[in-house]
Amino acid sequence: MPRRRLAAAVLFAVAALVLASAATPAQPGGRPLYFQYGKAIVAMDTGSGRLTKVVRLRAPAIDSIAVSDRYVFWVQESKPGATSSFGTLWRARRSDGRGARPIATHVLRYGGTTVIGPWLYWIDVRGLSRVGIDGRNVQRTFIPLTIAKTDVAEGIVNDGRYLYFSRCGEGAIGRVFPDGSDLRTRFIRAGRRACPQGLGIDAGHVYWTEDGAIGRANLDGSGVEDRWLRIGSELGPYYLASDGHTLFFNHGTSIAAGAHSYLGRVRTDGTHLRRILISDPSIGPLALAP
Repeated sequence: MPRRRLAAAVLFAVAALVLASAATPAQPGGRPLYFQYGKAIVAMDTGSGRLTKVVRLRAPAIDSIAVSDRYVFWVQESKPGATSSFGTLWRARRSDGRGARPIATHVLRYGGTTVIGPWLYWIDVRGLSRVGIDGRNVQRTFIPLTIAKTDVAEGIVNDGRYLYFSRCGEGAIGRVFPDGSDLRTRFIRAGRRACPQGLGIDAGHVYWTEDGAIGRANLDGSGVEDRWLRIGSELGPYYLASDGHTLFFNHGTSIAAGAHSYLGRVRTDGTHLRRILISDPSIGPLALAP
């Protein structure tokens, strides 16, 4: 994922959205969207916009988030204020945020995570690593990948069948089965000057972030639109999540402009773009509940 972190500034939120104190899943109306909001991981009911605090974070920022039917996972710095590129993978119960514990250490902080079947995958230094969602059986570099200029990949998502991973250095998106077979590192060629980073996916498309825009392609690799939607943001967009009807993204402004970060959304047909649903210094990675 992008290595630029949005600096801290004055904390504020859109008044129409309420941060609930009860640690329960979002109310019916849409798949809950999980993301960092201030010093917590929250779940947003995508129907009503109601926010529910799930996990109080021990670090000021997290670099990745994934959700299964029972758990929420995230990667954070091993020690507050640490400057290392490696952190710790944590897990807590989705229902109440309890039982938080580390399940893998020395995890690359700036890569993505995704849950498919009984496994959680993350981008590591030399490829894709994985661990069982029960916190057991860590398998380092389970799927080896060659380096694309500086990293093996940036973002990772899945459609229930394949894993897709972005390769900024090659301007491409790769695809592979979860068992490591049928590996294609340039499955989608985003463009000569493209740098796909954060990924989102739904039943029809895989989406990726570019500086100031979102690209997309069909799941079979056809219909590539490198700059499908221009966001008009100063920084980002960075992370993405799609429920098939709506695409959520985060972006921000520089320190000179106040160093705010925002959660935005747009319909998957490109209409009804809202750049600012919530504003906070620390709106981080996004993940929709299954």
